Formats: sequence, structure tokens, C-alpha cells
Amino acid sequence: MMAHKQGGLPSDYEQLEYITTGNSTYFLTGFVPTTGCKVEVTIKGTATTSQKAGALFGSRSGWNNNSFYLRCGASSGSATNMTALCGYSSERSVSVNINASDKNVFGVDNGTFYINDTILGTYTDVFSPIYELYLLMVNNAGSPQTSVISPIGNLYGAKIWDDNGILVRDYVPVKRLADNTEGIYDLVNNTFQAK
Repeated sequence: MMAHKQGGLPSDYEQLEYITTGNSTYFLTGFVPTTGCKVEVTIKGTATTSQKAGALFGSRSGWNNNSFYLRCGASSGSATNMTALCGYSSERSVSVNINASDKNVFGVDNGTFYINDTILGTYTDVFSPIYELYLLMVNNAGSPQTSVISPIGNLYGAKIWDDNGILVRDYVPVKRLADNTEGIYDLVNNTFQAK
């Protein structure tokens, strides 16, 4: 049995403020999103071009089929004039002014997409994803979507709630002490994923 530190983290892990992420960093969640779920990612940094908008999370069955994702990238190379792409059954593009060099909270709660306190849009479409949600990437019918990249920056954590408001994933950035490997630890399910 593992000894746990305060807050539920096993003693053979050290919680970090953040882990750095890059073009190919993404994590599997084992969670299939539903219309009423909530997902929240706290990160500093994003993609530098809107064509490769950095994926914060996502799942879809194919091109705009059963889509559930949030991507954000710079418009015209600007780090403050961002374009957010919200996938909720189909894709919507929304311009938002945020500073990618700041720590930002990106999320969706029962169809309402937001960045910090700015609502990007509320959608009432019904969708039925069948693929698990990827964190920092879009799961496109079982594989990472090649037309997007993972955000480049610092990941501070992520949380997922189901339709009933129950926290089902609580990811914190950690270092595994045995080999100094960085990754995320899910405090709900007591699992580690290396980056």
C-alpha cells in the first residue's frame, strides 16, 4: 500500500507547480465526454498560429462529427489576439483577447465554453462522442488529430466532472521521485502518466 501525503498524492511523487508541454505532449483520460460534463484546463501558453490551434482537450468521431473540443491559437502571429475553436457537435470559431503568456483557465461546462471569465459561447447541440477525451490534443476517431498541436507552455492542472457534477479526474503536475520523470497524477483514480 502506498503512503499518501496530504492532499492524496502518494509519497513517491512530488507535486510541481507546472510541467512544460510541447508539440506532441498529450494525455489519455479514459473519460468519454457527454453533453453535460465539465472540463477545465489551466495552462500558460498556446499555439503560435491559428492553423495549428493548440488543443486543450478533445474527442470527436470525425470531421465535425460528435465533436467535443476546445482549441486556441494566435491570430496573425499575435500572442494576445487569439482565435478559439469550440467543437460542440460542430465547430465554431470565436475571437478572444487573452495573453498566452499569462496563466489561463480554459473550459466547458454543460455547453458553455469559456476562457477565464470570458464566455466564448453556449451551445445546446446534442452529441454522442464514443471516443475518450484527450488532454492537450483532440482524439480524432481513436488517434491524435494531426492538424492540431499540443499547446507549448506550462500545464498547471486539469479537472473533469461528469454530468452529475462529480469530479472524475483531478490531474496535478508531478515528478515521480524514483526516476525524476515528470507527468500528471490523477488524484481521483490514483494513476500517473508520464509526459
